[in-house]
Amino acid sequence: MFLLVLALLAQTAKAATAEELEWAVWPLPGMVTVVDGKPTGGTTIEALTMLMQHMPDVPIKYSLANRLRQQQRMKSGDQFCSIPMLRRADSDQ
Repeated sequence: MFLLVLALLAQTAKAATAEELEWAVWPLPGMVTVVDGKPTGGTTIEALTMLMQHMPDVPIKYSLANRLRQQQRMKSGDQFCSIPMLRRADSDQ
């Protein structure tokens, strides 16, 4: 699974050619720590930091999301990455 995620990120990074890679993260307690409205730490941020060490030339940005906002952004064609945290039949597409 890790290799699949890494391969997908590598393809995204090649296509973006050093564009900023945005990670949409959900502010779940313990998973994402929020300070002044920005994600600053937690298990999710630590995991993404370790993952992104494999792509040091790609700048990253974290943004806060929730299920509805994320689905709206996907429908409008926004380009961002997300870690599927909560499985749901109506949104796992």
